[in-house]
Parts: sequence; structure tokens; C-alpha cells
Amino acid sequence: MGRFEQDFQNYECYKDSDFYRKTVPDGLTDALADFFANACAAEGDQETVRRMTIVANDLLIMVGKKSTTNWDTGVLRTEIKSTFCLLSEERFDRFMDGTRKAAESLFRKIPPTSREGFLRKVNGVLNDKNFGYALHQSANDPDTLVWEARWKAAAGVFALESASEALETVFPEALEHIQQAKGHLLRPDEPRSRKDSVRDAMSAMEAMLKKLASKNDIRDATAKLRAEGRWGLDQIVKDGLSIWSHLHRLYPDIRHGQSTSTEIDLDEALYWLARITAYITYMTDRAKAIGQ
Repeated sequence: MGRFEQDFQNYECYKDSDFYRKTVPDGLTDALADFFANACAAEGDQETVRRMTIVANDLLIMVGKKSTTNWDTGVLRTEIKSTFCLLSEERFDRFMDGTRKAAESLFRKIPPTSREGFLRKVNGVLNDKNFGYALHQSANDPDTLVWEARWKAAAGVFALESASEALETVFPEALEHIQQAKGHLLRPDEPRSRKDSVRDAMSAMEAMLKKLASKNDIRDATAKLRAEGRWGLDQIVKDGLSIWSHLHRLYPDIRHGQSTSTEIDLDEALYWLARITAYITYMTDRAKAIGQ
């Protein structure tokens, strides 16, 4: 079982609706082939050829072909394009594994300062064809690329939009944080995008609680709201601070000024965003109900 099939075990049951989820859209293979060939460009023809050979071989092995014997950039460009076409006729999971492996091999060869731009461009190619997946750095290994489902991120944005609606009339000062959280969630090419999305949702929750209680600290604000006894079930009222504390303990660098480096993958980010947005919606509804 390949990496894609492990991560998306039920992909054959998906439907191509808002995104292409289990088939390769027309024109994608040519667009990817052109992108990879152009991205192989390096200082000196020898390094360019070496990179193109690596990409070609990553694709060839997935279609059961022998390694390339070509050393001309023009011929290699043609071979990458033709092999991508063959790969698109294989099982969908093999196409996904071959594409990811070729991207990962090239990703590891380029300078770290160029990696974010590389991911942004390849995901732009995928997005232009309404493909349902994007490539993202693994939360566990920054040298490894993984596929993420675009529709999951879209679902997270929908949850954040619900929080925006709840905050709009009661706590407009928290809206900017939610807008930033949505932007980060849709940018998988940025190394901290998922963590930054959660961070901005946390900031929206913090701003809301401090405004509700007229306090400058989230802990003092939560203590005051709990003591008032009019905000509903105490277990819910204190959950915002609980989320805040858990995230700071798990990810010390989630706020600026910390040197520790940790990552959050999309599934975990969506979990925390769901909890935060549910809490924001609950507290804003309570604020309206008690006339605050």
C-alpha cells in the first residue's frame, strides 16, 4: 500500500464534485510536467540534468519502466511529460504517489529559502485545475511532503466564517483575527500556516473574553465570567481557557517570541479550530441572550 492509499484509504468512494478527488483532470499532467521541468533549472547544465533525471526516474518507477538513459534537457523534458501521461493512466493512488515523490525529490534539492515558493507554485498548478489536493510539508519532517485534502481546509474556513458571523455585531474587534485565520488555512505552502491559523483563532477568542469581562488577561476574564454565574454551564465557560492552556503547553512557539519549533498538521488544526469556533459561537450567543 502506497503513502496516498494509507492516508486516504477510502479515496475510491470519493466523488468528483466541487473538486477532482479521485480522477486526474484534463491538462493537469502537462501542466505538472512543464512545472517540474522548469523547476529543475539550476546553476550549470549538469545540475539541471541531474535534477531532471531524478524527477524522470521517480515517475518512471511508478509506471514500471527502467531508469532514464537520457542526458539532454530537451529529451528529458519530453520524457517527463510522456511519463506523466502514462502515470495518469495508472491507478489514482499511484499517480498521487509518483507526483508527490517527484515533488519531494526536487523539494529536497532546492535551497530552504526557495522551498516556500516552490510549494506555492506547484499548488497553484494544482489549484488552477481544481484538483482536490495540495502538497504540504509534513508536521513531523520538514523534508517530507504529504498530500492534504483541499476540501478539509474549505470545511475549516466554513467553520471560521460561522465564527465571523457570530462576532460581527458583538465583538468586531476580534474579526480581524478570524480573517487572518482563514487566510492561513488556505495557504498550505507556508511552513507555519496551520499553526498560524490556530493562533489567530486563539487571538479572536482571547479578544472576545477580555472584552466580555472588561479584563486585560484571559485568565482573569475567565475567572470573572465563571463567578458571575450567568453564562451557562461552568464546564463550557471555562473551556476557552482550557483550550488556550492546552495549546500553549503542546506548542510553546504557537505565539511569537518562542524559540521552540513545532508543527500542526491539517487534521489537528481543524480539531482545534472546531473547538475554538464552537466556543466563540456559544459565548457570543450567551452575550446576546443576557443583553451584554
